Amino acid sequence: MIIELLYFIWICIIVFYLGHKLMQFSGIRFKFYSELLIFSFGVGFSVLSFMVMGLGMLGFLKPSLFYIIFSIILILFILDIKSIYRIYKIYYRKEYREQESCRNNKRQFNFDTLITGTIIIFVLINFFSSFAPPVEWDSISYHLALPKIYLKEQTVTYVPSMLYSLWPFFTEMLFTVGLFVGDNVPHLFSFLFSVLVLLGIYSFCRRYFTKRTGLISGLIFYSMVIISERASQAMVEIPFAFYSLLGIYSFVIFEDTKKTRFLVLSAVMSGISFSIKFTALIIPLIIGLMMVYDFLKVRRVNIINNMIIFGCISILFGSPWYLRSYFYSGNPFYGLFYNIFGGINLSPETASVLNSGLNSYGFGRDIFSFIILPWNLTIYGDKFGSLLGVTPLFLMFIPLYFFVEKNRIVNKLLFFCFIFITMWFFTSQQQRLLIPSLVFLSIIAGYIFTDLSKKKVLFIFLSSILILTVFFNLIIGIEINYKKISAGIGIISHEEFYSSLKDFNPHDVSVYANKKLPRDSKILLIEPRGFYLDHNYVWGSSRVQAIIDYDKFENKDELHAKLKSMGITHLFINFNYMEFLGGDAGIINLLIKEDGVLIYENNGICLYKIS
Repeated sequence: MIIELLYFIWICIIVFYLGHKLMQFSGIRFKFYSELLIFSFGVGFSVLSFMVMGLGMLGFLKPSLFYIIFSIILILFILDIKSIYRIYKIYYRKEYREQESCRNNKRQFNFDTLITGTIIIFVLINFFSSFAPPVEWDSISYHLALPKIYLKEQTVTYVPSMLYSLWPFFTEMLFTVGLFVGDNVPHLFSFLFSVLVLLGIYSFCRRYFTKRTGLISGLIFYSMVIISERASQAMVEIPFAFYSLLGIYSFVIFEDTKKTRFLVLSAVMSGISFSIKFTALIIPLIIGLMMVYDFLKVRRVNIINNMIIFGCISILFGSPWYLRSYFYSGNPFYGLFYNIFGGINLSPETASVLNSGLNSYGFGRDIFSFIILPWNLTIYGDKFGSLLGVTPLFLMFIPLYFFVEKNRIVNKLLFFCFIFITMWFFTSQQQRLLIPSLVFLSIIAGYIFTDLSKKKVLFIFLSSILILTVFFNLIIGIEINYKKISAGIGIISHEEFYSSLKDFNPHDVSVYANKKLPRDSKILLIEPRGFYLDHNYVWGSSRVQAIIDYDKFENKDELHAKLKSMGITHLFINFNYMEFLGGDAGIINLLIKEDGVLIYENNGICLYKIS
């Protein structure tokens, strides 16, 4: 735990310094130091991710090489620390002079202190949860599993049996660096991104509204159950939200200041956002729509030039992962749009299963479902792939915008949220994919709360609603993370933690395989969570790969011969999730019955040797 934390701090220094120097070189000046801080981290993480991608694709994914690079950067940071501190002092003096009148208001000070303290509690919960072993399904299926394979191969390679290996992997490159030292460092990266989003919300509100609005908005966002679920896991939705926030943030500053540097910064951040997830393509599209609206409003030629600049830079920074996918498969959106682009090692059935899985969330895509979407998102979180719905504070506060002073920034954020949610509605209706819009909905709700609470009676009423909602979310957050924290700080052992899970986690059987199987063993894994395995393995379900097409085998002997030609020696199957077998169950069960030798079983998860 200590070594991982020290390594994490080391990487944070490296990332901050790289971003800080590039911000300094660009000549961009911010209003507050917190803005410089979050954008420095955003740029610094970008440099690190592309560095890992570049060296990894060249076959130089060696921890020793990165340790040398990181050491050199750390030395440069130490030599330059006086310059960095000098810049900080300039910002500090400037901000110190800008005292807000709320400092003299005891009621406001006490309430703001309460809000700040509550945010700190949520932050600490997520921090200590980050030290729990990785267990989240997608994380141990590919977000961490593929970086582990990359490290083993010392190259960022295409894994034919894992369709996700050709998806945008900006964040996974950071996870790869984290895995140099331990499994928990990627969790700490996710935690850091959640804190950076929190700081970004506060900074945005401080620039355009008030500090109190920033605190309220930050609390609304960070107290949501979906954030408690995601902030301490090696997932990509919160980094996606972070870069989306930076893209919109810098674009709003550009519209205010007309400084092209901020347009370029917005384009970079937006481009990086869609190198994290396919769905992040929405971000530059929405910003493009904002510029189209500006052009229709004032019809200035320079707006067209700005659109071209923005589009080219966004594509430049967002395209590398899509070009890689196209190079290997012929499909830049590998796994999607199969009837348009096709794709190597894919079949129509595999693509159909993937798309049907993505479309299985929500209540449908008809007009009535769209109208009642706010209610459904609040009440029926499980239908959208989450434990609970989004915070009810949105449903309570945002309609009250009709009764407060209108604000052009809030209007822009409402436009962004409406377009984002509309596009999301017609894609995969998973709540986690909605997190970028939840950032801005939190800001909008915070603004409305602050404006309405100028009247004492409304302040008491709204504060009571806020406190009760946050307290409920805190209880849920503690419940979600209690076992993680216990495992992270050593109250319970990792074995006890794994045994307490209810999702038939394959850790125990994986550990047995690592200890007992010969080093040259190769496993056919019919259960996607392969992160715990140290042996080579191939995903075996036709739901997620097409290199083994079970429909082509007339009998189990042909399947046996195919597996032998691939070097498969063992079969790892989780019978608790038979849906991963689908139509393949018959022939696989026959293979097990006649040629499989059971060597270990635990809780319905079996390891067979193929005779």
